[in-house]
Amino acid sequence: MRKLITLFACISIYYTAFTQEVRVYTESDGKGGVRLMAEKKRPGSVTIEVNFSELSGYRLSGSNPLVQTVNSPVSNIGTLSREATGFNFNYRYSYKTYTGKNMSKADTLYPYLMPVKHGNPVLTSGSYHIGEVVGKKSNNYYAIGFSFPIDDTVFATRTGTIIATTMAETERGDQELYNEKARGNINIEHEDGTVARYNFIHPVKTLVEPGDFVIPGQPLAVFSGNKNTNTLLFSVSYLDLKYTDDLGSHYKALRPRFYIDASQTDLLLPGKNYTSIHPYEIITKELSSKQKKKLGLSPKQ
Repeated sequence: MRKLITLFACISIYYTAFTQEVRVYTESDGKGGVRLMAEKKRPGSVTIEVNFSELSGYRLSGSNPLVQTVNSPVSNIGTLSREATGFNFNYRYSYKTYTGKNMSKADTLYPYLMPVKHGNPVLTSGSYHIGEVVGKKSNNYYAIGFSFPIDDTVFATRTGTIIATTMAETERGDQELYNEKARGNINIEHEDGTVARYNFIHPVKTLVEPGDFVIPGQPLAVFSGNKNTNTLLFSVSYLDLKYTDDLGSHYKALRPRFYIDASQTDLLLPGKNYTSIHPYEIITKELSSKQKKKLGLSPKQ
């Protein structure tokens, strides 16, 4: 069986690529103090870490560094209150931004749907960290590959919001080990803060855009290249600022479990054939009654 290779470093690059779309600034609170504000221009959660290198005459509303997760376009993430006895009022800060919610753990048993049309067979494949090629194996990497025929559709595995899409500029050659321009991605943030990355090794036509709300089993993209076999690498991770891996990343790789049948939800094995099943109870598992009614979903469907 042929193994597929993807660069873990590229996952880290994605998570820091949107810093310019998040801005931290200050404004007066009208009482001699300062409000620390955050503005973001992209969908999904953003965690901001603010570090004060100088703080004189003010009292910070939280610890230093200050860590806050924001979801709204504009948020108040902290305040600086004037000390009554202060004579030298001064502050200086820097900040870092991270995609997703800062969390210490995630649900490792949640049942994901396979990203394949209901009832269709699919062959899985393995993926390993590029560091293994040069003898530097990472323990913080996991992805499972899915093979698709030409013109086939990729489906959402779980409810969430599209936070980023990147399309391939060209098609990878048969002899190429890796080609950055031949990669495309759709990234979805789930309600619990985990982020799924749909990494397309072959060109696709996307059916969604950033900000869209999607449910399990909803079409996301169609493979548009001229290859008879197309590959999707699927991975899930979450942000934990108290964790740092050997590459300096704060994102933990999660090993998602997939719905196999009514009696089994488990990790998928590479090189094995499965049949994709999209049951109503999994499709609607994270939807409210209002959402199900709005989408016209009922147990009879």
